[in-house]
Amino acid sequence: MDYKLNKETLPSLTDEITNALAQVAAKHQGLSLKLSGKVTYAHDGLSFDAKLSGSIGTTEEQGKRSWENYAEAFGLPKDAYGKTIKSLGEEFTLAGIDPKKRTKSIIAVNEKGVRYAFDYQAVKRMLCQPAVEVL
Repeated sequence: MDYKLNKETLPSLTDEITNALAQVAAKHQGLSLKLSGKVTYAHDGLSFDAKLSGSIGTTEEQGKRSWENYAEAFGLPKDAYGKTIKSLGEEFTLAGIDPKKRTKSIIAVNEKGVRYAFDYQAVKRMLCQPAVEVL
């Protein structure tokens, strides 16, 4: 039996496609796969857009991955991820790199969990400064 693709069969076909996408997404925790926009019917076929979205890891995982991938490009040591720097008397933990930003591309978090952006050259200087112990 040939399936007839026409305006009458379009709603049930759309439902089947939506269900199939949901089954694929259900196999992969944190993944969302849906039809997006309109499903359109033309004499030569059916067209639709599907949107795949999901998490690419926790913020910490993303930060560590960005540091590993881009630290050397910014002249920073790969092992500096998670190290502490001090700026204006406040301590910050190095938490990632945003390579799309030319300035203030280094992401650091203070002890309250607030994220700040630092210039990579400033971070390089801070990493090179020896720790000063106050007696």
